[in-house]
Amino acid sequence: MKFYYLDTILNFGKYQGKTLKDVATENIMYIEWCIMNIDNFAINDITVDEIKKINAGFFSFEGPSERLKDKIDEWYDDQLWQQQKEEDRQSNEYGTNWDSEYYDDSLDIDQQSPEWWDNL
Repeated sequence: MKFYYLDTILNFGKYQGKTLKDVATENIMYIEWCIMNIDNFAINDITVDEIKKINAGFFSFEGPSERLKDKIDEWYDDQLWQQQKEEDRQSNEYGTNWDSEYYDDSLDIDQQSPEWWDNL
């Protein structure tokens, strides 16, 4: 997911080379189209408020605002999952037994020694 801000220069589409602020001034519907149709396009609440100051018609119907909310929720859930995965890795809860002196990497899990299983 890429978050766009007012000073972000677009590197795609018919407004390539323009900032999000320029697009908000020229064609607010294009930003709504991006939210609805480009999976990795998102803006945060602060940017939404800034765009509404430029163009009060932004999010004049619920589709884009709901889609943006869903995208951010999915991104946030993914971030939490990644963070938990990293914390597990760092705390070594994830794989403590793989580093055990009894673990034999050349064997399948069901072929490990009784000592390894006792160490779980």
